[in-house]
Amino acid sequence: MGNPETLLRNYLSYDNGKNLSRIKPGLRLLGEEIIIPSGRIDLLVRDSQSICGVELKAMNYNTRQVGTQLTGYAHYFKENNGKVFFIAPKVKKGIYYALKDFYEEGMVEFYEIKVTNKFSFNRVYSKDLDDSRKIYYLDEIVMPANIEKGYTKPGMLGNYIARNIEAAKLINTIKECTNKPEKENFAKAISEATKFFSKQAKGKARHSLKAIHEIVKAYK
Repeated sequence: MGNPETLLRNYLSYDNGKNLSRIKPGLRLLGEEIIIPSGRIDLLVRDSQSICGVELKAMNYNTRQVGTQLTGYAHYFKENNGKVFFIAPKVKKGIYYALKDFYEEGMVEFYEIKVTNKFSFNRVYSKDLDDSRKIYYLDEIVMPANIEKGYTKPGMLGNYIARNIEAAKLINTIKECTNKPEKENFAKAISEATKFFSKQAKGKARHSLKAIHEIVKAYK
C-alpha cells in the first residue's frame, strides 16, 4: 500500500488538480514535489493572485521539525508574494506559534482534513486549535492493498477512510478491554473478529462491521 501522504497528494493532483477545489475554489495545479530553495514542497499551485505552496501531512508529525520546514517555505513564498497552505488531520498549536508572524500577515493558511462520506478540507484559525482533540491520522486507518488503483476516483478514498474510521474506533475499544483481566477472552474474540472484518470484500465487510458494533454495544 502506498504512503498515506503520497495517496493524499495524488488525490489532490488528480486530473490536473481537479480536487484542489476541495481546499479552496480557484486553485490551479502547477506541479508536484517541487524543489525550492528551502526544500521540496508537496504541491505548487496558483490562486487568484499568486503562486503558492501546499504542504501535506497525513500522519502524525514532529511539531518542531514541521514548524521549521514550514517556516522555510513561508519565507520563500512571502518573498514571491505567495503563501503556504498547510494541511493535516490536526494542526497543532506549536505549528501556529512557529508561524505566528506569517499567519498574522496572511502568508500561511491552515486546513484540517475531515472525512465523512468524502474528503473535505476545512480552514481552521488560531482560536480553533486544541491539541487535546482526538483524531485519527490516515496511517491509523485500514486501507486495502489495491487502494492505489482507485484513489483517483472522486470521493473513493474519502469514502473508504470514512468507513474504516469506525474500525479504528473499535480497535481502540478492544485495546481498552484488554486492560481488564476478566474480559481478556472477550477482547481477544473481538480482536479476531475485527481482523476478519479488515480482510473482507466491501459487502461482507459492512455486515461484519455491523455485527462487531452490536457486540461492543452489548459489552458496554
